[in-house]
Amino acid sequence: MGPPATLPVVSAEAESLVYYLDQQRESVLDIVDGLPEAALRRVVFPSGWTCLGLIHHLAVDNERYWFRGVAAGEPIGFPAGEDPGWLVGPQIAAE
Repeated sequence: MGPPATLPVVSAEAESLVYYLDQQRESVLDIVDGLPEAALRRVVFPSGWTCLGLIHHLAVDNERYWFRGVAAGEPIGFPAGEDPGWLVGPQIAAE
């Protein structure tokens, strides 16, 4: 049997970070709320950037990688074939 699991330390700083992150999520989602799917998927820059791509990038690259993987030290992995960046295919839901 390995060492006992450790629980994360909850501190005022951690609570503040979670609160700030929740506010930022809400702000980004409010900006795109009500856009039809075609507008979410419309390319707005030559790089292929879309509104849906930005949201995907924030969730995958920022939240999963930086917060969970780097800050929290959780093991993370990107599913095979998934582009963890700005480009989203039709398999990514716009909901």
